[in-house]
Amino acid sequence: MDPEIKRKALHLVAAAVPVLLMYLPAHTAAPALTGFALCNLLLDLCRPRYPLLGRVYGFFFADILREHEHKGLTGATYYFLSLTLSYLVFGLALSLPVQYIVLAYTGFMAGDAAAALIGAKLGRIRIRGGKSLEGSLAFLAACLLSTAWIMPDRWILLILSAAGLTLAELFLTRVDDNFCAPLLLTLAFALLL
Repeated sequence: MDPEIKRKALHLVAAAVPVLLMYLPAHTAAPALTGFALCNLLLDLCRPRYPLLGRVYGFFFADILREHEHKGLTGATYYFLSLTLSYLVFGLALSLPVQYIVLAYTGFMAGDAAAALIGAKLGRIRIRGGKSLEGSLAFLAACLLSTAWIMPDRWILLILSAAGLTLAELFLTRVDDNFCAPLLLTLAFALLL
């Protein structure tokens, strides 16, 4: 399987994880999500220090890692740390309805996968930092399509959220967008609601 397709398939699996938060009770979801995020973090911190662990990890994932992820944190770790932070702080502590968190994180992952695949194959019009207009439009469309079922009666909110995530993915270049883009949207939801 093509490494980029494999990587984006994992993105789609990651996009489904927030959906589980809508159906699991908080006393189950919070420790499971926290444990998973911490396991990812621990794995990323330990694999450069322990060669055997690094080789086993590399056997499964080396072909899909970005250059900077080989020795540092992966996009998956950033994503799950961000999702956990949003769920614990905004969802549980501040009582933001979990649908808003699901909207931000599922939309981002689906959009990111579409942007990379479409942008790499069909992207011709470069707009910023090597990213293409076609990839950004694919991000917007995938974000909308993957989240329309969450709040089907709130189309303006869905469109604004998808546009916000698309712009964040396009302009957040100095920080990991897997961490920041959905977290910023969730923060905006918390402040506005």
